[in-house]
Amino acid sequence: MALNFNKNILVSHTGGQLSSDGGLTLCVELMAKFQFTILADKLLRFNDQRRYCQHSNSSILKQLILQIIAGYSADSAATFLEKEPLFKLLLDKPSLASQATISRFWRGQNH
Repeated sequence: MALNFNKNILVSHTGGQLSSDGGLTLCVELMAKFQFTILADKLLRFNDQRRYCQHSNSSILKQLILQIIAGYSADSAATFLEKEPLFKLLLDKPSLASQATISRFWRGQNH
């Protein structure tokens, strides 16, 4: 079964490549249904001082939500998850936001 948010990801029960975080595909599918990125962009209105950024604030928030749902609640988990190909697929990014980027994101939300 192909997913709406990313037609390149197929979900099946035939074995093959497995991930313990595979259930997140359903979360991302739901996020796509209610247009998470558009909603997050409307909510995340703070003074972003970053000059060179790879990750939008809504992308960082999405990564954080998925990390928490998967049980990776600490910012430092981003370093570990950088080696997890499923997270990159789910976020449709070549790389994840680093622990430092996540920390800057949290500081920006508090101002």
